[in-house]
Amino acid sequence: MSPLEASAAFILGSHSCYARPADLYHHLIHGWVYERNYAWPHKRKICSENDAHALYLLFCGLEKATGKTLYRLFKQQLLLSVLSRQDADGGFRHGEWTDDMEAHYRLNASALHMMLDSLAEAPDATIQAAADRLAEYLAKQTDRLDSGTWFLHDELEQSEAAMNRAPFRWVRSRALGKRPSNMLVLNTQLDTSIGLRRHGALRGDTRHAELLASADAATAAVLKLDTAPWLYRPLMGLIRLTLLPTPRAQALPLPLRMLKRLTWKYLLPRLPDIKSRFPRLVMPGGYIDRELSLRTWAHHYLSINLMDLARYRRSSGAAALDPIIHACAQFAVDSGLLERWAELRYEKYALGFWAEALYHLCRIYPEAENYRAWMIQAVLLLEATEQGLPPSLLGANAEAVAPQEQFPCPIPADRRLRIVNLGDRGRPELLVVNPSDAPVALAWHTPPDAALSWPAASVPARGALHSRVP
Repeated sequence: MSPLEASAAFILGSHSCYARPADLYHHLIHGWVYERNYAWPHKRKICSENDAHALYLLFCGLEKATGKTLYRLFKQQLLLSVLSRQDADGGFRHGEWTDDMEAHYRLNASALHMMLDSLAEAPDATIQAAADRLAEYLAKQTDRLDSGTWFLHDELEQSEAAMNRAPFRWVRSRALGKRPSNMLVLNTQLDTSIGLRRHGALRGDTRHAELLASADAATAAVLKLDTAPWLYRPLMGLIRLTLLPTPRAQALPLPLRMLKRLTWKYLLPRLPDIKSRFPRLVMPGGYIDRELSLRTWAHHYLSINLMDLARYRRSSGAAALDPIIHACAQFAVDSGLLERWAELRYEKYALGFWAEALYHLCRIYPEAENYRAWMIQAVLLLEATEQGLPPSLLGANAEAVAPQEQFPCPIPADRRLRIVNLGDRGRPELLVVNPSDAPVALAWHTPPDAALSWPAASVPARGALHSRVP
C-alpha cells in the first residue's frame, strides 16, 4: 500500500477508524453494511447506511488517488449491499432503539447521498430507480410547523405512543406548531433537505420543489429564533463553564467552579423544559443546540450541526446563514470545546465531524484563512486521538465537487504526512500536515497534477505547508 492508503480514516457513522482494506469487512458482513460498534441501548449491531456512505467516499478518494481497481470494486460491493436492503416502499429500517425495526431517516438520507454520488459518476437505471423510490419515501416523513415543513429524525416521532417506547426521556411540547412527538432535530432537517434537493437537480425532477420551499421556510424560521435573550444570555454564560477542558476548569476561581458544578447538576437537566417554553436552537454567543425536546445535553452534536449547516448553505445558497455559521465555528474554538472533546472517551468523535465541517467551510469560503488554520489544528487533534481523517479530505466528495472536477489527492513519500485536499481541477489547493515531533522533507510518492509552489522544502514539526493555485 502507498503511504496514503496506509493513513487512518475516520468513519462518520460508527465513529470508528479504518486503517487498511481488510477493515471494510468489519462492516460488510453477510452482504449488508453494519456499524462497527454495538448500538445503544441494546448493545446490538445495526445496519448503517451512514457507514456505507462514509466508506464509499473513502474509496472514491483512494480510487482517484491511486487508480487501483480494488477501490472501484469495493464501491460496487457497497452499492450492491445498500440496494439489496431497500424495502418495497423505498425506505431502510434499522431497529436501533426498539424491536419494531424503526427507521432512522438520517441513515436513509445517507443511502440517498451514496446513490447520488454514484449517479454523478455515471448513469445507471437500477440506481436511478432506487434513488427515486427513496426520495419519495423521505419526502413523506414530515411534520408541519407554523412556518413550514419539518423532516422527522426517526420513525418513533410519528406518534406519541411510538415515542413512549423510545429508550430516552422527552418533553411533550407543541412549540412552534409542531406535533408533540416531533423533537425538532436540526441535523436531520438539514440533511434530508440537502438530499432531496440534490436528487431533484441530478434527476431533473421538480416534484419536491414545493416541499423543499416549505422546508427552507421552516429551517429559516427556526434558525432565526431569538426568543428570550434576557434569559439565554446568562444561561449560556453559565453553561459555557461546563464546556471547558479540565485544565482550564481547574484553574477557575472557587466561586466559578461552584457555579459550574451547580449548572451541570441542576440547570442543564432543566434546559429542555426551558427550551420548550422559550423555543430556540441558535443560542447567544454562537452555540447551536441539536434539538428542542429531548431530555439530554449533547454538546458533541455542535460539530455535526456546523457540518450540516455548511452543506445546507452550499445546497440552498442561503447567504443569510453566514453569520450563524461563522459564529458557531468561532464558538467551538473560543469555548474550549475542541480540547474538551479530545479528552472525553465518547465525545472525542466530534472532532471528526469538526474536520468534516471545516472541509466544507474551506470550500464555501475560499479566502477564509481562519478555517484553514483550524483545519491544521483539527488534523493534529485527530492524529493525537488516533481517529483518522474524514474521507472528504481526500477531495472526492461528489456533493462538494463534481466527479469530473475532482482533483486527485497526491500521495506523500513519507507516511507521517497527512494531506488535506481542499481544491478542484480549476483551483487546486492542498494542506500538508506533519503531526510528528520532527520536521519531514516534502517529497512525493505521487506528485500533484498541478504546478503548486511550496513555501519550504520540509514540513515543520506539528505544523503544515499550504499551497494553492490563485
